[in-house]
Amino acid sequence: MTANFGAIAPERGNSPQLSWTNVVFFATFHALALLSPWFFSWSALGLLVFLHWLFGSIGICLGYHRLLSHRSFQVPKWLEYAFLNIPEYWIVDFRGLGGLQFIGNPKQPTFTVCQLVNGVYEQQQYRLGDTIYSELLPNLQLQLDDIMHI
Repeated sequence: MTANFGAIAPERGNSPQLSWTNVVFFATFHALALLSPWFFSWSALGLLVFLHWLFGSIGICLGYHRLLSHRSFQVPKWLEYAFLNIPEYWIVDFRGLGGLQFIGNPKQPTFTVCQLVNGVYEQQQYRLGDTIYSELLPNLQLQLDDIMHI
């Protein structure tokens, strides 16, 4: 019995191209690793083991893995959204229940558009009578009064 792998085998002459930037980086990295016996110290080895434990088990397992895979680790929503690289999210406070620093004085219904710019969320607040603008949805024309029905 013979199998025909023609559909999944690469054609002759179509070999993948090398990324010379990666080749040079990894070759240099491994060449420098060959020098390690001449620069060995016990304190550097201890630091290596500690940092491997800190970033490997604590950083990835506790933070990223438990947060995104199991949902057993709670962080503020904005931080979770930043991990997931969500470009924009909206907060609608139609009852005016937020703190004064978020919705002003006197308290009133507020619509907040949070946009991720260079790793930090910038907030743009809208109040009754304002037209909501979103860079993610540039053709969106919403009046806050139409959403709140007040």
